[in-house]
Amino acid sequence: MCITTSKRANDKLVDVPKKESGLGPMEPLRLLWKFARPHTIIHSFLTPWTMAAVAAGGYSALATATTSTPAFAGAITLLWLAYTMANLYIVGLNQIYDVEVDRINKPNLPIASGELSESSAWKIVLAALTASVGLLSAATSDVLICVPFATLLAIGTWYSLKLGKTAGGSTGLRLKDKALTAALSIIVCRGMILPFTTLTHAFTHASGNVSAVVMAPIMTLTAMRALVIAVMKDIPDMAGDKAAGENSTLAISLGAPRVFRWCINLMCLPSLLALIAVGLNISGFTTTWNAHIVILYHVCALLYIRWQESAVDANQPSQVTRFYTKTLWIMFYVEMLLFPAMLN
Repeated sequence: MCITTSKRANDKLVDVPKKESGLGPMEPLRLLWKFARPHTIIHSFLTPWTMAAVAAGGYSALATATTSTPAFAGAITLLWLAYTMANLYIVGLNQIYDVEVDRINKPNLPIASGELSESSAWKIVLAALTASVGLLSAATSDVLICVPFATLLAIGTWYSLKLGKTAGGSTGLRLKDKALTAALSIIVCRGMILPFTTLTHAFTHASGNVSAVVMAPIMTLTAMRALVIAVMKDIPDMAGDKAAGENSTLAISLGAPRVFRWCINLMCLPSLLALIAVGLNISGFTTTWNAHIVILYHVCALLYIRWQESAVDANQPSQVTRFYTKTLWIMFYVEMLLFPAMLN
C-alpha cells in the first residue's frame, strides 16, 4: 500500500503524507473492488449469464442446464471469469495512466487517493491480464470467441497506453485522446464484442446454432447503451480533461447541458424500439407474462428518464455522476436481465 497521497495547493498537485491505519482483513478486497470499478464488473458478470439464459431458452431452462449439464455451467463460468479479469486489467490500466486526471475528477479512486501504490496496481493488472488469457484458453479454442477477445484486450490496452512522446513533445496517440476513437472503443468492446462472444459461446454449448434473429436486437440495444456511456462519462470529467489538455470530448466542445440532453434522448431509443417490437410481436414472447413485464419496465423507464432530464443539473458533476452510475448503468443491467424474457 502507498502511504502518500496528493492534494491541490495553489492549483498544483503536491504529495503529502498519508497516515497509516490498521488494515482490517477485508481492506485489500475493498480496495480491489474499488479498483475494479464496480459498475463495469457487474455488467461483465451479468452479460455471460444472461446470454446463456437466452441460448438455453430462459432462466428456468438455464437453471436446468447448469444443474444437469456441468460442462455447460463450466463453460459459461470460465468465460465469465475471463471477462471479469479482462475488465479488471482494462480499467486498472486506465487508472494507472490517468492518475493525474483522476486526482481532479475521481479523487476517491485507489491510486488517486493514495490508498494503492502504482507498483501494486501494476501487479494487479498484469496478473489480471495473465489470468484472463489463461481462463479463455481453458474455456474455448473457438476463433469466433478468441479473436474478438484478443481484439478487446488490444483495444483496452491502446485506449489508455501512452506510447512515448512525439516530436512536438505531446504524448503518443492513444484511443482515449479523441472523442470518436474513445466512443468507438467502448461501443466495440462493451456493446458488441462482449455480448457477441458470450452469446456465441452459450449457443455453442446449448443448441449449437447462433440465431441472427436473436443476435441482432441484442447487439443493437447494447451498442446504443454503450454509446450513451461513452459520451456521458465525459460530462462530469470536464475539469480534469481541460487541465490535462484533453479538449476533444463532446462535453467540452458542445457544453454539458447540450450533451446531457442528447444522451437523454438516445437513452429513450432502446425502450421505444423494445415497445415497438412488442407491439408488432417481433420478439415472439413465449408467454403474455413476459410481454407484460417488458412493457411495464420500458414504459416506466421512459417516464423516469424524462423526469430525470429536468431533475439533473448537467453543470453539476456530482449530479451527472450519480445519474451515470445509479440510473444509466442500472438500466443497462435491467435490460440485460430482460433479454431472455424478450427473446424466448
